[in-house]
Amino acid sequence: MVVEAEQIQTVAEFDHETRLAVAHSACIMLALDPELSPKDAVADACQVFSAVFPKEVKDN
Repeated sequence: MVVEAEQIQTVAEFDHETRLAVAHSACIMLALDPELSPKDAVADACQVFSAVFPKEVKDN
């Protein structure tokens, strides 16, 4: 499948509510992964939030 470059959007370009929904969904999927221990799921969830809400992005 060919995707036009201008159609690609990064998570950082989403509004705050959309980024929160993406991070929340990822955390739920991590929690339900039977191959991850609870400790690993929490660590991965923290990484998701760090990626979705980088420090240099400021919300108004």
